[in-house]
Amino acid sequence: MVFALYGLDDKQRAMITAAGGGKYSLAYLLVVCVKSQSLTLLKLLCENFETELKEAFRFCEGLQVPQKQYEGKIIYPNMAKEFIAYLDMQGFFTNQKCFILSDNIKDKNRLLYLTAILNSKTNFWYFKQIGATLGASGYEMSKIFVEKLPVVETNKIDSKLLAEIEGLAKEILEINHACHSEACLQAKESHTKLKRDVSPSPQHDKIKNCHSEVLQSKTEESHNPPPSPLRNGRGDYSADTSKLESRLDSLIYQAYNLNQDEIALIESAFNSAGGGA
Repeated sequence: MVFALYGLDDKQRAMITAAGGGKYSLAYLLVVCVKSQSLTLLKLLCENFETELKEAFRFCEGLQVPQKQYEGKIIYPNMAKEFIAYLDMQGFFTNQKCFILSDNIKDKNRLLYLTAILNSKTNFWYFKQIGATLGASGYEMSKIFVEKLPVVETNKIDSKLLAEIEGLAKEILEINHACHSEACLQAKESHTKLKRDVSPSPQHDKIKNCHSEVLQSKTEESHNPPPSPLRNGRGDYSADTSKLESRLDSLIYQAYNLNQDEIALIESAFNSAGGGA
């Protein structure tokens, strides 16, 4: 196609092909189109671009379009009743004011570690000592407060302890995610069943409309599921992971090298006032 555009004969085509010009003919054509502003050339290029591009790439063995793997981020809200940090490995967008933490290191297990720390009793207890309160039970988790949280550096923790913290955090997240997905599926199935069961008769119109509005709301939530938090009891879809969370809190106590009196202070604060004052 390119040779025909330039009106080249067989001899000229052979010379260009022998010199390797056939490999780059598409690039040459693109440059010519831009510089000449020829509508004919542009139209021809657009009509045959896909075919010619495939032909050009055929000469480039091993050439692949680079694909960058999503590295993940931690999302936490601006205001909440407790410190909630969500590890996002799918690239969610937030529709409310939230803060985002990312990590520039290659080992993304460290994000798991940081998620575990932020959701721990230790972190929330400390945050309540330095953070700003909102009303009777709310907290403002602004950047200026979060930056002051004492997070133990991973290179100062025993490698086995660190691996156990990361592994346990991953297990809790996977359980909550699976439970949430199952709940979404059940909501969709219930929606379908109710649509079949509700009679279209006039006397049931109001009931049907009421069901439809409620189910539509549930279905919209299932299409846009809220992130599954690490700690149990923070959402309708959370699984019972309390034993795993208790074990994770114990590991984090070890990471901070807390003594029994300090642990008792945090635990008693949570037992009596949901986090302590």
